[in-house]
Amino acid sequence: MNATLRVQKVGGGVMAVVMAALMMASLGGCGLLKKKEFGATCSNNSQCVSLSCAHQGNICTKSCTYDRDCGVDYVCRRKDDNTGNECAKPMTLTAPGGSCMFTSDCQHNECLKYVGKDDQPGICSKYCATPDDCPDGLKKCVQISDSGLLKVCIPGKEDASGNAPSFAPAAVPKGQAPRPAYKPPAPTPQPVARPAPAPAPAPAPAPVAPTNRAIRPRPRR
Repeated sequence: MNATLRVQKVGGGVMAVVMAALMMASLGGCGLLKKKEFGATCSNNSQCVSLSCAHQGNICTKSCTYDRDCGVDYVCRRKDDNTGNECAKPMTLTAPGGSCMFTSDCQHNECLKYVGKDDQPGICSKYCATPDDCPDGLKKCVQISDSGLLKVCIPGKEDASGNAPSFAPAAVPKGQAPRPAYKPPAPTPQPVARPAPAPAPAPAPAPVAPTNRAIRPRPRR
């Protein structure tokens, strides 16, 4: 009888230990499955709340248009598959205005070259809303043919007149989506002022036909 009770008591203790271990493992698993917020270190998309992990800097990222959308520690970089932009670390890559040979040389994955000079270094650029978003030396913020409705920083001054220089995107490394050649926007035709037409002259009055009725004397009574 005592032996039976002892076995049951020992067995109950073992089960309690097993249940406690399972609960601890469950709590630990929940912590591991918790999604990471923007800026946290990641190695794959499933770890992030946004389900997007930027490979440049390995951070949980989000979509962006301009650098200010990402904060002071990050840049708004064009995705390698050319499907939009995402926040990323600048790393040790070249900042806008610096020299580049390939798009991957630049912090923003944007390298422009002068048309016909593909074998020569180009300049790193980025998207902008106004010239204030551009560094010194790249103060022209213009819309180009391959940027959609967005604008990019190109060489020049903010108040400089004349046509923008022609560029083409630098060679894209293997694995990245190609981009069409850059062409500056055509100047908007200005309407030509024309003088107002002179009013039409008033029609002349119709001539009055003369009367040829003869005057006859009145008969006498």
